[in-house]
Amino acid sequence: MKWSIFFILLFTVPSKEWKLEKNVDGIKAFTLDIGKPFKKLKITAPFKASLDKVFAYYFQVSKQSTWMEDIQKSELLKKESDNVWYTRYEIKFPFPYKNRDIVYKMVKTVTENEILVSYTNAASYIPLNNDFVRMTVSEGYWKFTKTGENSSTIETCSYNETAGVPGWMANLFMIEGPTKTMANLRAKVEGK
Repeated sequence: MKWSIFFILLFTVPSKEWKLEKNVDGIKAFTLDIGKPFKKLKITAPFKASLDKVFAYYFQVSKQSTWMEDIQKSELLKKESDNVWYTRYEIKFPFPYKNRDIVYKMVKTVTENEILVSYTNAASYIPLNNDFVRMTVSEGYWKFTKTGENSSTIETCSYNETAGVPGWMANLFMIEGPTKTMANLRAKVEGK
């Protein structure tokens, strides 16, 4: 009986370390078990482009759907300042699930060699569109770091609960889309 309880606790305690799940062409995908049905995700990648160039490309919100995997529409809802804005994304989901949408409040913080864009869910910022299921639990960041005059790295980290999709199922597919997103962004920025 004691051993049964030990093994149950061993396999249900969340991990405190990121687990490398994939590493292709320097694009690394990590997951972190935080004791919830959904895991956290982190993607990192080196870029052969300056910090300013990479961030300028990223900041074109209406064009993000051209490189963000499974995003069929990206739009800037309101720019409060150079450091605060609201965005909305339409996310394509496989049959039989209904497509999702998500609204974020984005906050930019700039230091000498880094730009950090933190995002928090702002589900009630605009009315719900009945063609979509609104995702209400989502947060994360995009961090852009200068590593040289013509080199930089991006790290993006997120936690999402995909409204109506079981955590175990979402966790099976959570790496592919974001990894392709990072590869797509790098190809566009580097002109490949």
